Amino acid sequence: MRLSRRVSALFVLGFVTGCSGSPDTGDGTSPDSGVDSAHPIDTGVQADTADTASPDTAPEAGDAGDDGAPDGMTSQACNQDDDCTAADLCTNARKCVGGKCAVIGGVPSCDDGVACTTDACDATAGACTHTGDDTKCGSGRFCDPKLGCSDVLPCTGASDATCDRLNDDACKGTFSCNPTSLRCERAAAPVCKGPDACTPAGCLGTKTSYMCQSGIGPDYTSDPLNCGGCMQPCPTRANAGATCASATCTWTCALGSFDVDGDLNVARSAASNGCECKKSAMADKPDLAFVDDNCDGIDGDVTKAIFVSPLGSDSSGDGTMTKPVQTIAKALTLASAAGKDVYADKGSFSVGTLALKSGVGIYGGYDSSKKWARSLSNETKFNGGVTAISGTGLTANLELQLIHVVAADAKTAGASSYGVYLFNSPAVTVSVVGCTIDAGAGALGANGTAGTSGTPGANGSGQSAGGSTCGASGGAGGSAQSGQVNGGNGAPGTTAPVAGAGVFGSGGGGSAGQCGGSNPTNGNPGIAGSIGAIGSEAGKQSMSLGAFTTGCRSTAAAL
Repeated sequence: MRLSRRVSALFVLGFVTGCSGSPDTGDGTSPDSGVDSAHPIDTGVQADTADTASPDTAPEAGDAGDDGAPDGMTSQACNQDDDCTAADLCTNARKCVGGKCAVIGGVPSCDDGVACTTDACDATAGACTHTGDDTKCGSGRFCDPKLGCSDVLPCTGASDATCDRLNDDACKGTFSCNPTSLRCERAAAPVCKGPDACTPAGCLGTKTSYMCQSGIGPDYTSDPLNCGGCMQPCPTRANAGATCASATCTWTCALGSFDVDGDLNVARSAASNGCECKKSAMADKPDLAFVDDNCDGIDGDVTKAIFVSPLGSDSSGDGTMTKPVQTIAKALTLASAAGKDVYADKGSFSVGTLALKSGVGIYGGYDSSKKWARSLSNETKFNGGVTAISGTGLTANLELQLIHVVAADAKTAGASSYGVYLFNSPAVTVSVVGCTIDAGAGALGANGTAGTSGTPGANGSGQSAGGSTCGASGGAGGSAQSGQVNGGNGAPGTTAPVAGAGVFGSGGGGSAGQCGGSNPTNGNPGIAGSIGAIGSEAGKQSMSLGAFTTGCRSTAAAL
């Protein structure tokens, strides 16, 4: 205690010397302000000899600068430890004891007993701090520094800054105090939009403010998904890839696929079947599945066909798709010379009796108005004569496909009607596929040819005259006749010169005359000749026949 007083007296003496005997200008009515409150000293003091107006109230070392307080206590009232603040609190701890702050020394714990707060000592403020940490409460809950974890954070009104600590990113929405519920509530996140739906927009934010930013959108001049504008994709087309150039869509066929009908690059709003053909073979014979195996645009092979149409011309047509001939006969002639087949347009053709050519097939069902597309609904009709189609002496196989053959009715007695007639072609096959063959009605049969005359009957042989004992011989037999005619009458017998018994002539001769008496008789006529034998039957002409396969309805038999 004496040491403390001596130090105090020295300070007072210094002030007296510096002030030429004037009262202490630090505080004429208060204890000496030269005392370091951070280092309190013993409060037992003597009267300041330099300033007798006020006693020296400088505290003793254990009083923390609080006049009149017991040693180790301050005059700072408190209800809890956090009420005890001091400039040196973080190194010289206080504790609330009996409503007064007591110096306990050391580092304060600052623990408030709330699990979700972060407790620390702020040396600048000279106080313990307790910061709520929402991450310690789990998702969707908040830390109330007094109540602990809570579903909501209480606040006191619109001006309460309690909710500010919840703000982490203004792009997610900022918190404020709802004046009605007195709870912190997060506003809806701001909506940042670009100039159109295809251009992205972003939000750049701090804890309490944000700014919308537009990103980079598609290139509408070259992006096939946004060609010419936002969300305007180039349509998908079969077996093709799309590109965008100068805001216009174009398509290219995939490898092995072909656009045979030319509609691949029509306007994007128009219908297109894309690259509709996938090449599967180099050779392509027409078939009833209508598959374009070589992708030349038709069922069949354009380079191996002569085209014929009722709308064509035999004089100016050359048998190509654009210049077909008009008649089937002309088409067969051209095809036979070129080693090709005939592709016939829908419609009716008058064919008379159409003579087939070896190895030249005829395929119907095409439609020249639709780039020679083929369909079961396209009827190719051949109107023929009594024999509509004839094949004689054929040496190579051929096919008739998807044609309707109509033969005329026979008119001549005993004549027949033939849809397809093959003659003397034994080594070939004519395939008739997907056709309809309608033969006409046959005529009534003609009278049979008369048989030849029978073999002449043998001549009846005339007999010699009968003899007579009386010299009166019988007459000679009648002359012989052929066939069914009786022999001639026998000659009369001679008159007997004398009576006697005559003898009858034999065979065809007449009977002997009666001998004797005054009235001799003639001989009887000769017997009739025998009937001629029946003539033999005339022989039949023989022929060799061809053969055909059929896959169609037919009302005619082929020979």
